Amino acid sequence: MASDAGKNLIKTISDEKGDYEKKQLEFAPSFARTTPNIISLIDMYWVDKFQGGDTDDNGWKRAFYNVIENPTMVASKQIDLDTKDIRIKASDGKSFYPSWLYTRDLNLWMKKRNFGVLLNELVYALPKYGFIIVKKADGNKVFNVHPASIVFEADAETLEASRYITATHNMAVHQLEEMDGTWKNVKVAMNEAKQEATKRIKVFERYGQHPDFKDTNYQIVTEKGTVLHTDKKELKDLYRMLKWDNIRGRLAGRGVVEKLFEAQINRNRVEEFKNTGLDWTSKIIFQSKDTSFLRNLLTDVENGEVLTSGEPLTQVNNQEKNLPAYRDFTADWDKNIRERTFAFPEVSGERPPAGTPLGTTQATLAQAGGFYDMKREELGMFIKGIITDWIIPEFKKERRVEHKLMLGEFDEDEITKIRGVFQTREVNKQILNYITKNGTLPDDQTIELIKATTAETLKKKKELTIPKGYYDQVQENADVIITNEMIDVAAKLTTFQTVFTMLAQNPEILNDPRTRRLFNRWMDLGGLNPVEAGTVDIDPPTVPQAVTGASANGGSPPRPNPIPSNARGTSQAVV
Repeated sequence: MASDAGKNLIKTISDEKGDYEKKQLEFAPSFARTTPNIISLIDMYWVDKFQGGDTDDNGWKRAFYNVIENPTMVASKQIDLDTKDIRIKASDGKSFYPSWLYTRDLNLWMKKRNFGVLLNELVYALPKYGFIIVKKADGNKVFNVHPASIVFEADAETLEASRYITATHNMAVHQLEEMDGTWKNVKVAMNEAKQEATKRIKVFERYGQHPDFKDTNYQIVTEKGTVLHTDKKELKDLYRMLKWDNIRGRLAGRGVVEKLFEAQINRNRVEEFKNTGLDWTSKIIFQSKDTSFLRNLLTDVENGEVLTSGEPLTQVNNQEKNLPAYRDFTADWDKNIRERTFAFPEVSGERPPAGTPLGTTQATLAQAGGFYDMKREELGMFIKGIITDWIIPEFKKERRVEHKLMLGEFDEDEITKIRGVFQTREVNKQILNYITKNGTLPDDQTIELIKATTAETLKKKKELTIPKGYYDQVQENADVIITNEMIDVAAKLTTFQTVFTMLAQNPEILNDPRTRRLFNRWMDLGGLNPVEAGTVDIDPPTVPQAVTGASANGGSPPRPNPIPSNARGTSQAVV
């Protein structure tokens, strides 16, 4: 049931929402001075709707010539990111195989949790609304918060500076029931929802101090005042925000759509003039000085009829004379749109105007590319923070223990690499067992038999087991890399070409272990994973080759500790 504290909290939330909706921003369009007005106008323009209604004073449907959608979609395309663009770089002195497997396992884990869908939403929303707010729920769920569903201090400089942040959820009965055991008073909230005509009830999730909740700064309450949950949280564990353009004096950023408000208004104005003019110029009107001749020639005259009139009949010249002015006007605005948003034809894949010099096209692409590279880098760093602080900790909890790796999720080349890693691990394990049992190293024939048997066994398996703690050597110093953010594509292509040339001219360069390690490290820094390039041994040296002091004829190794300590039955001996 609603408590006094809950009712007071609802009153505070209502007051804060009122302030948010009424706050006039200094740097905002004159026709949309508040943050909610800006967001509403963006949504209306996106679906070709006018703020003042879709009909003119005469009741005619007003024409909406959309100029915001294409530049926004071009911007989204230019900053696009996908889960495949995310990888983990091997730390210094660590093996490339755990890093590679870690990255692929992380990609699959994020795919199953629709992280790719979240990335698409962020890429789509950032240039459209001018800012994105991402929220982390309990567990491993991360959401994109729609700007219309959240309230904050409109004139705060940053999200951290806002005194309050409140998200609104319209929750159905079954959604509330799922929270039973996590929240309190869930049954009461379910009854409140059942009493509503929509069978839903608004639930407010507020971050901020409140006098009735002194020991907490995070409250969840229904619109009736039923408190469902309270807690003490840090903002960085709840929300993250990124802006497209940072505007002084307001928290909400400015995106492509808002930047084109004036262009959209003026293009619609021209279209309205043109439609009104065409409505008149499409009419056929005649005139005569004979006042006795008053007939509608379109409806009252039959085909072939002979007209009699005391004065000549002439057609009124009502042709549209402003078409050149309209063309010049729209051309100026189209040019302004392209220059302000870098949505040039060359960027969007269109053919440039005939006669455009190649140098001009290249300069245009370079200019637009530099701008979008900067925006993509900002988004990449934002996503990197989410992955590092929110995603990977949850991934670690699940993947630190022994778990299965389904081979059906990989292509054939990747499966070959994975089987090579597991084959080496299993071969080493069996050789260790042989040494423990017999007190001597197996001969070459026995080792080859073990390898062949292991390889045949692995080919039949549809899943493989990642041992407990296998990723520990990656997790401590893992570096998340967003493609094109920390590694330049041009540099990566140069690395590919250089590697190809070096291997073609000097194929034995990989024979020396020390040279191989330096070569692989150089490739990794250049953005080319050595595992993907195939320069890392699929079959690393087995235990007998790693044991120092073993006799050349396969005799017993020195005692009492002939085997390196990091190879004693642990995954560290794998690669």
